[in-house]
Amino acid sequence: MRPRLDLVVLTTLGAALMEAPSASAQRGLDFVPFAGLYAPTTNMMNPAFAGVPAMTQRSSIILGGRVTWWLRSRLGIEGTLAYSPSNVNPGATYDCCNAAHVITASARVLAPVLFVGGSQLLRVGGGVGVVSHGGRAYANTSGATTIAGIASAGMAFRLGATPLMLRLDAEDYMFNAHLGAQPGCDRGGYTGFCGQLLRAPTAFKPQFQNDVVLSVGLAFAAGRR
Repeated sequence: MRPRLDLVVLTTLGAALMEAPSASAQRGLDFVPFAGLYAPTTNMMNPAFAGVPAMTQRSSIILGGRVTWWLRSRLGIEGTLAYSPSNVNPGATYDCCNAAHVITASARVLAPVLFVGGSQLLRVGGGVGVVSHGGRAYANTSGATTIAGIASAGMAFRLGATPLMLRLDAEDYMFNAHLGAQPGCDRGGYTGFCGQLLRAPTAFKPQFQNDVVLSVGLAFAAGRR
């Protein structure tokens, strides 16, 4: 199963048509630092045989930022970049090396679907991104960086008379994980996933991934009008 990016984006744009006509259109830039939870919901690679441990990326904190450009049409164009010090299951690595991290980046369209008092309350989004797995656990491992489809939903609350808004966001990064051992794995001491993949290349099955990011951010409006 592959992410249907066309359906994600079309659904997002269609939702924009549901917005309240009385809501005032604003445009400008938002800068949003955020912190939250990075939570993979499936194993990176499942064992094909009994007694083989699954290759699992663990849940961890995530830190990042967003830049959102709001258009007159009330749609938003958003870019994100985030880092999580998420390690992996040491039982599935060779030499017990589980040090790893995950970097996510994305570009998406945001569409408000619910307004309160002329301000956006609920918004949905869709787009494309990149999920990059790195660190010693992924040394000499192919397929650690991949393109992902993205679906998101979030809420925004204005903080009094200030230009600040509190943002709550949920994102789903959808991609296929196809890990493999690269040439040089043996010279690197078989460290990490590549050692397991090289020693038992048929012992693992790739899995479709749904990596969820739940975050809280503070939006700073710049030049909003």
